[in-house]
Amino acid sequence: MSSPYPEGAFLALANQWHAKGHLSRMILQARPQQRLASAAGPLRRLSAIDRLARGWPILEAAHLIAPELEIGRLIVGRVPSAHLRARYMYVSAARFDRKARVHIPERAKWHLGMPAASVETFREARSRGIRTILHAVNAHPLAQNDLLLRFYERREVEQELVPTRVVDRILEEVEYSSVVLAPSRLVAAQFSLHHKAAIAIEHYGVALHTMRPDALSKPDGPLTALYVGQISRRKGLPFLLEAVRGLKLELKLAGPLVAPDLIKKLPDNVRYLGTVPQGQVRSLMSSADVFVLPTIEDACALVTFEAAAAGVPVITTQNNGAVEIMPIGSFTSVEAGNVLALRAAIGEVRREDIALRQARGRAIRQESQVRDWPAYADAVLRRLTGH
Repeated sequence: MSSPYPEGAFLALANQWHAKGHLSRMILQARPQQRLASAAGPLRRLSAIDRLARGWPILEAAHLIAPELEIGRLIVGRVPSAHLRARYMYVSAARFDRKARVHIPERAKWHLGMPAASVETFREARSRGIRTILHAVNAHPLAQNDLLLRFYERREVEQELVPTRVVDRILEEVEYSSVVLAPSRLVAAQFSLHHKAAIAIEHYGVALHTMRPDALSKPDGPLTALYVGQISRRKGLPFLLEAVRGLKLELKLAGPLVAPDLIKKLPDNVRYLGTVPQGQVRSLMSSADVFVLPTIEDACALVTFEAAAAGVPVITTQNNGAVEIMPIGSFTSVEAGNVLALRAAIGEVRREDIALRQARGRAIRQESQVRDWPAYADAVLRRLTGH
């Protein structure tokens, strides 16, 4: 396995496969905390779940490379330009790929890599008879760009479009892939439209143990809607801001800024909280009356599962692959970009008692295909090995 960043599903696969003796090496871009962790004995006593929750990979199998790329990321991260940060991410991924190709272990039978970071790694693996898995964590880049330009002017989303050279890299990676691992039927259809590669569909897992319906912390006062995710046009924020304007509720936004202009003139009933830690997300969900994700494109939005597991009513769009396995009644789906439909759905929200939330949380666990991360990793392994 190789990845220039600690993506959640990637770490879940690594944790479970390592625990079952199927992981020979995990190639990661060296990060300061990982360097410290490798030398810190106490951290090795953390459980696999704790490591995943805290972002620590399984240290025994971690092979850390290219620390200079991490230094660059930290420097660029201080620049207030999301466009520049995104461009550095793509450049860094290509450089990581070149370095990772020489670290594939001899005994490997499969190699899993990330989009835009696996061309040379896959080429090397295939030359040695190693099968390759493209971990398609996002929509197909051509589909993503098409959707953005369908809903917005190019000048509005220039920094969110996948650059042509990166699209070309991902197309080449698909050609070198034995299997494309897709997190939803939505993404699988996008790849099938452009490629003949084999595709395995496995919807993501979620840390179900961390998201449970709690007693409402705000039994009275105005209704509260919650959005958690990137502050970007890809996530449909302009449509959400317009939909809640003038409604008698408070909308809280939490997440990193990709399009800072979106929060410059917020409606009076909207508050931006910044990027918040996972523990605070759980608290925000427990006090929210509805969770809203009006995304234009989402391969399989984990936060949708998390909100439903916490018992919170969910409003999202048909362009979110996560809804494919959620039980009927746990969410409301509206057409992406339809402000009137989104406003109507939000306007129908009413405060619920804890019993209703608990029932919704049980439905996610018992009546749907939503599962925890170890079950997800086991399902992917069965797909690859046939048993």
